[in-house]
Amino acid sequence: MRRKRIGFTLLSFIICLFVLSVISVFPVKYRINVEKERLRYIAENESNHISFTITNVMERVHTLTVLVIDHEGDTAFFYDVADEIHTNVKSYLGVT
Repeated sequence: MRRKRIGFTLLSFIICLFVLSVISVFPVKYRINVEKERLRYIAENESNHISFTITNVMERVHTLTVLVIDHEGDTAFFYDVADEIHTNVKSYLGVT
């Protein structure tokens, strides 16, 4: 009789431990999914910022290219315009 009681108690303990383990997995999985979504949002936001910055800088390079072409290769104006564009990019985008 005593042996059955110890076996029953041990089996009950193992079953309770298993049930509690299964129940505790759900909040952990939820937190992991929330954190993944948050990190995905941050990565997408940073990606968009980088893309915008590169596009913006390339537009300014294109502008300088067109100005050089319009001036038939003369670059006397180039450093003044380039410096102004660099200052604008630096202050607007935080890019050096």
